[in-house]
Amino acid sequence: MHTPSLLHRLPGAALGAVMASLLSGAALASEVVTRQEFPVTPGGRLILDADRGSITVTPGATQAVGLTVTRELKGASAAKTEEALAQHPIDCVQDGNTVRIHAHSREGSLAFWRRNSLRVRYEVTVPRKFDLQLKTAGGGITVGDITGQVELSTAGGSLTTGTIDGSLKARTSGGSIRADGVTGNVEAGTAGGSIHLGDMGGDVHAETSGGSIRIASAVGAVDAETAGGSIELSRLSGAAHAETSGGSITAAFAASPSKDSVLETSGGSITVLLPESASCAVDARTSGGSVSNELPVTTRRRESKSEFQGDLGSGGSTLKLRTSGGGIRLKALAATP
Repeated sequence: MHTPSLLHRLPGAALGAVMASLLSGAALASEVVTRQEFPVTPGGRLILDADRGSITVTPGATQAVGLTVTRELKGASAAKTEEALAQHPIDCVQDGNTVRIHAHSREGSLAFWRRNSLRVRYEVTVPRKFDLQLKTAGGGITVGDITGQVELSTAGGSLTTGTIDGSLKARTSGGSIRADGVTGNVEAGTAGGSIHLGDMGGDVHAETSGGSIRIASAVGAVDAETAGGSIELSRLSGAAHAETSGGSITAAFAASPSKDSVLETSGGSITVLLPESASCAVDARTSGGSVSNELPVTTRRRESKSEFQGDLGSGGSTLKLRTSGGGIRLKALAATP
């Protein structure tokens, strides 16, 4: 049986905890700060699984994983704080170049939440090249610029990253998702917020039930779906599938669509920008407005105020556009200086 190289259990104020803000009296605000460091080399992995609290990861020129945990229990005496922390241990295990942090209450998260208003904050430093698997049931997650595979999950907060040289999987049940840039593939999903992505170097799947979707650029295929907001896709180099039930869609293709693309909305307009030299087949139809086109057409198969089918340039992949709540516009993409 393999024995972990390092095992720490942190009940209450053990292992270098610092008690701060301990006021005299029966009802007090107590804060406990715990710090640990684990020697690692770049290319390792951090796994953090918490039942509450925010997580901030700062990459840098370091040869260690540094962990600072701040736990605060407002309106509690020192004895009450000690009791609550004893029921919320933080287990840290290092196995080679992998560091695992597990923080869950002994009596179950729901029961513990009802009895204690314990606030937790995790601040972690890691080497710039490091894989991250971060999960919390009650707070936001923030990650700086990093090289590695990143997985983020929270049931109650927003997810924010800098530039990731690798892939990103991000999911939240109650907040927004924002990433400055990702070189690999992206899977982003939220049930209650917007998704804003910067420059994407791979395929993107973005889905939200309650917000807008914005992508600054994408090299790979894009799949964007929302039930309650607008979609704006810029500088697309691959195929796009965009669908919303409650907003408009704007898509700017940097070149001719490489594969069939579909843009569909039930509650807004559709605007597509293409280079004047673009080649593709267009199938556009609206039941709530008109179709307008300012690009050169080589073949017209069907055309009316609310419908257009034809080819731009030499034809090619099909660009399917559908809306029942607005107009459709095909416009020339302004040339880059």
